[in-house]
Amino acid sequence: MFKPDASPEEIAGKVEQWFEQAVSARATVERQWLLNLAFFYGKQWVTWGPQTASGLARLIEPKAPKWRVRLTVNKIEPYVRREMARLASQKPRGYVLPASPDEADKSAARVAEQIVEYLHEETSLDEAMELTDWWVAICGAGFLKTLFVEEWDSKNKVMGKLRVEAIRPFD
Repeated sequence: MFKPDASPEEIAGKVEQWFEQAVSARATVERQWLLNLAFFYGKQWVTWGPQTASGLARLIEPKAPKWRVRLTVNKIEPYVRREMARLASQKPRGYVLPASPDEADKSAARVAEQIVEYLHEETSLDEAMELTDWWVAICGAGFLKTLFVEEWDSKNKVMGKLRVEAIRPFD
């Protein structure tokens, strides 16, 4: 990857080059995501406008001639709903297996299963999964983020709780 006697400037230059390649490779994918979002929301007449000073292009809807009627039938939304229904038809499921045939390990596995079910309900994982499925149907990518939030949990009367959030692919 790097020569043993490479200077820090050479290494930094190479890493910057890799970063620029990654940004330019992702730019085409992000443009498609934005176009997919516009189509989902019924903006089928958009096109890419001129680039701004910062090098970014924007989606614009050019004005139609006065004689043209732009009838828009959104055929994308039913497909997205169907794909979301397929994704949500089965919940992700994991199993806790005992480490050995001992009764203590079997009991520990049952307790772990109950903890997983409790956390599934407590963190509202179904709602986060629904939003993630929506992003997957629109952009082809969706992400979940698990965090520990330091706030008072009045239900359990403790400080701090787990939270699961859906993250946009753009982030």
